[in-house]
Amino acid sequence: YWEMAFLDPKHVIRSFDVSEGMQVGDFGAGTGAYAFALSEKVGTTGRVYAIDVQKDLLSKLQNEAKRQRLQNIELVWSDFEKENGVKLRDGIFHRALVANVMFQLHDKAPFLSELKQLNRPGGKILVIDWADSYGNMGPTSEHIFSELTAKKVFADAGFVFEDFNDAGAHHWGLIFKRP
Repeated sequence: YWEMAFLDPKHVIRSFDVSEGMQVGDFGAGTGAYAFALSEKVGTTGRVYAIDVQKDLLSKLQNEAKRQRLQNIELVWSDFEKENGVKLRDGIFHRALVANVMFQLHDKAPFLSELKQLNRPGGKILVIDWADSYGNMGPTSEHIFSELTAKKVFADAGFVFEDFNDAGAHHWGLIFKRP
């Protein structure tokens, strides 16, 4: 018997260079674990865009944001697997977080194109995904999106690998930059 060590969003984003006043996109925000940690970092002058295709998760996130009286989180319901699926202006983000999303995308090309459009030049993207299936606690083994694959896919899309990120025991984390 072993207990799964879940990601600690505050620890993970510590090395991601997010600061007061930034605009940050949280792709696949889910119930908001990262959105809340990012909200603290960007402060009252910044904004976190919590982007997800699942409306029920976004409404949970919204309820929790209201409970915590956070006013710098904006919900964005969209299918970012589609070209121009996120209805925000080009170059809006200083930073983007993509956590446990890549393994779920069937067609990664439209998403990568969208990510490039929404991030300003010099903007950074933190990609986190499962390192293994862990007896199906994570994705099934055929759906694992590896670190090596990530490096290739993001490089092919025109992003530059910048650094590794300590994403905990069961995940890998990579930081890319939009040139």
